[in-house]
Amino acid sequence: MTGATGEVGGTPLYFSVPEVFQEIDLDGDPAERVRRSFARFTSTLRGATPEQCGNLVLQQEVMIGELREQGAIYAATCLVRSETEPPRLSTAQLTVCVREANLDAEQPLIAVADGLRMPGSPREVAFAEFPAGRAVLVGEEVDVHLPYTVDGRSRPRSHRVRQAQVVLPLPGNRKIAVFGISSQCLPEWSYYAAVLNDVAHSVSFTAPSEDGGSPIAAVLG
Repeated sequence: MTGATGEVGGTPLYFSVPEVFQEIDLDGDPAERVRRSFARFTSTLRGATPEQCGNLVLQQEVMIGELREQGAIYAATCLVRSETEPPRLSTAQLTVCVREANLDAEQPLIAVADGLRMPGSPREVAFAEFPAGRAVLVGEEVDVHLPYTVDGRSRPRSHRVRQAQVVLPLPGNRKIAVFGISSQCLPEWSYYAAVLNDVAHSVSFTAPSEDGGSPIAAVLG
Protein backbone atom coordinates (compact mmCIF):
# COMPACT_ATOMS: atom_id res chain seq x y z
CA MET A 1 0.00 0.00 0.00
CA THR A 2 1.19 3.52 -0.74
CA GLY A 3 0.16 6.57 1.23
CA ALA A 4 -1.63 9.59 -0.22
CA THR A 5 -1.79 12.77 1.84
CA GLY A 6 -2.88 16.35 1.52
CA GLU A 7 -4.90 19.15 3.04
CA VAL A 8 -8.45 20.08 2.10
CA GLY A 9 -9.48 23.49 3.36
CA GLY A 10 -6.89 23.20 6.12
CA THR A 11 -8.02 19.68 7.12
CA PRO A 12 -5.40 16.92 6.84
CA LEU A 13 -6.64 13.97 4.77
CA TYR A 14 -4.67 10.72 4.74
CA PHE A 15 -5.44 7.45 2.97
CA SER A 16 -3.65 4.46 1.47
CA VAL A 17 -3.93 3.08 -2.05
CA PRO A 18 -2.71 -0.32 -3.33
CA GLU A 19 0.48 -0.10 -5.38
CA VAL A 20 -1.27 -1.67 -8.38
CA PHE A 21 -3.10 1.68 -8.76
CA GLN A 22 -1.00 4.36 -10.44
CA GLU A 23 -1.78 8.00 -9.70
CA ILE A 24 -2.94 10.26 -12.55
CA ASP A 25 -1.60 13.82 -12.77
CA LEU A 26 -4.89 15.73 -12.85
CA ASP A 27 -3.25 19.13 -13.22
CA GLY A 28 -0.54 18.23 -15.73
CA ASP A 29 -0.29 19.16 -19.41
CA PRO A 30 -2.92 17.03 -21.24
CA ALA A 31 -0.68 16.28 -24.25
CA GLU A 32 2.19 15.15 -22.03
CA ARG A 33 -0.17 13.10 -19.87
CA VAL A 34 -1.54 11.34 -22.96
CA ARG A 35 1.98 10.51 -24.16
CA ARG A 36 3.01 9.16 -20.75
CA SER A 37 -0.18 7.14 -20.36
CA PHE A 38 0.09 5.59 -23.81
CA ALA A 39 3.73 4.64 -23.16
CA ARG A 40 2.83 3.15 -19.77
CA PHE A 41 -0.09 1.14 -21.14
CA THR A 42 2.07 -0.13 -24.02
CA SER A 43 4.91 -1.25 -21.74
CA THR A 44 2.67 -2.69 -19.02
CA LEU A 45 0.32 -4.61 -21.31
CA ARG A 46 2.65 -6.55 -23.53
CA GLY A 47 0.77 -7.83 -26.54
CA ALA A 48 -1.91 -5.14 -26.36
CA THR A 49 -2.63 -3.45 -29.67
CA PRO A 50 -2.09 0.29 -30.18
CA GLU A 51 -5.85 0.66 -30.57
CA GLN A 52 -6.47 -1.02 -27.18
CA CYS A 53 -3.96 1.26 -25.49
CA GLY A 54 -5.35 4.29 -27.30
CA ASN A 55 -8.87 3.47 -26.16
CA LEU A 56 -7.66 3.23 -22.57
CA VAL A 57 -6.03 6.66 -22.88
CA LEU A 58 -9.22 8.09 -24.38
CA GLN A 59 -11.35 6.68 -21.56
CA GLN A 60 -8.92 8.11 -19.03
CA GLU A 61 -9.05 11.60 -20.54
CA VAL A 62 -12.86 11.58 -20.60
CA MET A 63 -12.81 10.56 -16.94
CA ILE A 64 -10.32 13.30 -16.00
CA GLY A 65 -12.50 15.98 -17.60
CA GLU A 66 -15.47 14.83 -15.55
CA LEU A 67 -13.44 14.54 -12.35
CA ARG A 68 -12.10 18.08 -12.57
CA GLU A 69 -15.68 19.33 -12.69
CA GLN A 70 -16.52 17.24 -9.63
CA GLY A 71 -13.75 18.59 -7.39
CA ALA A 72 -11.37 15.63 -7.65
CA ILE A 73 -8.19 15.88 -5.60
CA TYR A 74 -6.85 12.42 -6.44
CA ALA A 75 -7.26 9.82 -9.17
CA ALA A 76 -5.48 6.56 -9.97
CA THR A 77 -5.85 3.78 -12.51
CA CYS A 78 -5.43 0.03 -12.18
CA LEU A 79 -4.55 -1.79 -15.41
CA VAL A 80 -3.96 -5.55 -15.37
CA ARG A 81 -4.69 -8.69 -17.30
CA SER A 82 -7.91 -10.40 -16.28
CA GLU A 83 -7.33 -13.45 -14.08
CA THR A 84 -10.42 -15.17 -15.49
CA GLU A 85 -9.66 -14.30 -19.13
CA PRO A 86 -5.92 -13.47 -19.49
CA PRO A 87 -6.18 -11.99 -23.02
CA ARG A 88 -8.71 -9.45 -21.71
CA LEU A 89 -7.66 -6.18 -20.06
CA SER A 90 -9.11 -5.38 -16.65
CA THR A 91 -9.19 -1.72 -15.64
CA ALA A 92 -10.55 0.34 -12.77
CA GLN A 93 -10.39 3.95 -11.64
CA LEU A 94 -10.05 5.08 -8.04
CA THR A 95 -10.96 8.68 -7.28
CA VAL A 96 -11.27 11.06 -4.35
CA CYS A 97 -13.47 14.15 -4.68
CA VAL A 98 -14.08 16.84 -2.06
CA ARG A 99 -17.31 18.82 -2.20
CA GLU A 100 -18.95 21.57 -0.20
CA ALA A 101 -21.72 20.35 2.10
CA ASN A 102 -24.11 21.79 4.64
CA LEU A 103 -24.37 19.14 7.34
CA ASP A 104 -26.15 21.14 10.03
CA ALA A 105 -29.09 18.75 10.31
CA GLU A 106 -29.49 16.69 13.47
CA GLN A 107 -28.77 13.52 11.47
CA PRO A 108 -26.82 14.92 8.49
CA LEU A 109 -25.85 11.62 6.89
CA ILE A 110 -29.49 10.57 6.65
CA ALA A 111 -30.13 13.80 4.73
CA VAL A 112 -27.16 13.03 2.44
CA ALA A 113 -28.44 9.49 1.85
CA ASP A 114 -31.97 10.74 1.11
CA GLY A 115 -30.53 13.15 -1.44
CA LEU A 116 -28.65 10.34 -3.16
CA ARG A 117 -31.60 8.00 -3.44
CA MET A 118 -33.45 8.04 -6.76
CA PRO A 119 -36.96 6.52 -6.85
CA GLY A 120 -37.18 3.82 -9.48
CA SER A 121 -33.39 3.73 -9.89
CA PRO A 122 -31.23 0.63 -9.29
CA ARG A 123 -28.88 2.81 -7.21
CA GLU A 124 -28.28 1.32 -3.76
CA VAL A 125 -27.64 3.52 -0.71
CA ALA A 126 -26.59 2.24 2.73
CA PHE A 127 -24.51 3.17 5.79
CA ALA A 128 -21.25 1.78 7.21
CA GLU A 129 -18.83 2.53 10.02
CA PHE A 130 -15.15 3.24 9.32
CA PRO A 131 -12.28 4.35 11.58
CA ALA A 132 -12.76 7.91 10.25
CA GLY A 133 -16.47 7.86 11.09
CA ARG A 134 -19.86 6.86 9.75
CA ALA A 135 -20.25 6.99 5.97
CA VAL A 136 -22.84 6.66 3.25
CA LEU A 137 -22.27 3.86 0.72
CA VAL A 138 -23.54 4.19 -2.84
CA GLY A 139 -23.55 1.55 -5.57
CA GLU A 140 -24.92 1.62 -9.11
CA GLU A 141 -24.34 0.84 -12.78
CA VAL A 142 -24.31 3.63 -15.36
CA ASP A 143 -23.81 4.11 -19.09
CA VAL A 144 -20.60 5.96 -19.99
CA HIS A 145 -20.51 7.61 -23.41
CA LEU A 146 -17.33 8.17 -25.41
CA PRO A 147 -17.89 10.81 -28.11
CA TYR A 148 -14.90 9.88 -30.30
CA THR A 149 -12.91 6.87 -31.42
CA VAL A 150 -9.22 6.63 -30.56
CA ASP A 151 -8.26 8.05 -33.98
CA GLY A 152 -10.44 11.13 -33.45
CA ARG A 153 -13.43 10.14 -35.56
CA SER A 154 -16.83 11.15 -34.27
CA ARG A 155 -18.45 7.79 -33.62
CA PRO A 156 -20.15 7.84 -30.21
CA ARG A 157 -19.92 4.64 -28.18
CA SER A 158 -21.17 3.68 -24.76
CA HIS A 159 -20.39 0.95 -22.26
CA ARG A 160 -21.75 -0.20 -18.93
CA VAL A 161 -19.77 0.78 -15.81
CA ARG A 162 -20.29 -0.37 -12.24
CA GLN A 163 -19.28 2.04 -9.52
CA ALA A 164 -19.28 2.35 -5.75
CA GLN A 165 -18.68 5.32 -3.47
CA VAL A 166 -17.95 5.94 0.19
CA VAL A 167 -19.09 9.40 1.34
CA LEU A 168 -17.31 10.59 4.50
CA PRO A 169 -17.92 13.97 6.21
CA LEU A 170 -14.76 15.94 6.91
CA PRO A 171 -14.25 17.41 10.39
CA GLY A 172 -16.40 20.50 10.80
CA ASN A 173 -19.20 19.10 8.63
CA ARG A 174 -18.66 21.70 5.91
CA LYS A 175 -17.17 19.34 3.32
CA ILE A 176 -17.53 15.71 2.31
CA ALA A 177 -14.90 13.42 0.82
CA VAL A 178 -16.20 10.99 -1.79
CA PHE A 179 -14.00 7.93 -2.32
CA GLY A 180 -15.09 6.10 -5.46
CA ILE A 181 -14.12 3.16 -7.63
CA SER A 182 -15.49 2.31 -11.06
CA SER A 183 -14.91 -0.44 -13.61
CA GLN A 184 -16.55 -1.97 -16.64
CA CYS A 185 -14.79 -5.28 -15.88
CA LEU A 186 -17.52 -6.99 -13.87
CA PRO A 187 -15.76 -10.37 -13.38
CA GLU A 188 -13.17 -8.56 -11.20
CA TRP A 189 -15.71 -6.34 -9.41
CA SER A 190 -15.45 -8.14 -6.06
CA TYR A 191 -11.72 -7.37 -5.98
CA TYR A 192 -12.22 -3.71 -6.85
CA ALA A 193 -14.98 -3.35 -4.25
CA ALA A 194 -12.60 -4.83 -1.65
CA VAL A 195 -9.97 -2.25 -2.66
CA LEU A 196 -12.42 0.59 -2.01
CA ASN A 197 -13.27 -0.91 1.37
CA ASP A 198 -9.57 -1.06 2.30
CA VAL A 199 -8.99 2.52 1.18
CA ALA A 200 -11.98 3.73 3.21
CA HIS A 201 -10.67 1.90 6.30
CA SER A 202 -7.30 3.66 5.89
CA VAL A 203 -8.73 7.21 5.94
CA SER A 204 -7.56 9.44 8.76
CA PHE A 205 -7.84 13.16 9.49
CA THR A 206 -4.90 13.14 11.92
CA ALA A 207 -1.45 14.14 10.71
CA PRO A 208 1.35 11.67 11.56
CA SER A 209 3.32 14.33 13.46
CA GLU A 210 0.41 14.81 15.87
CA ASP A 211 0.37 11.26 17.21
CA GLY A 212 3.98 10.20 16.77
CA GLY A 213 3.28 7.69 14.04
CA SER A 214 1.44 6.97 10.85
CA PRO A 215 -2.37 6.87 11.24
CA ILE A 216 -2.54 4.72 8.12
CA ALA A 217 -0.14 2.17 9.59
CA ALA A 218 -2.15 2.11 12.80
CA VAL A 219 -5.41 1.51 10.95
CA LEU A 220 -3.95 -1.20 8.72
CA GLY A 221 -2.25 -2.83 11.68
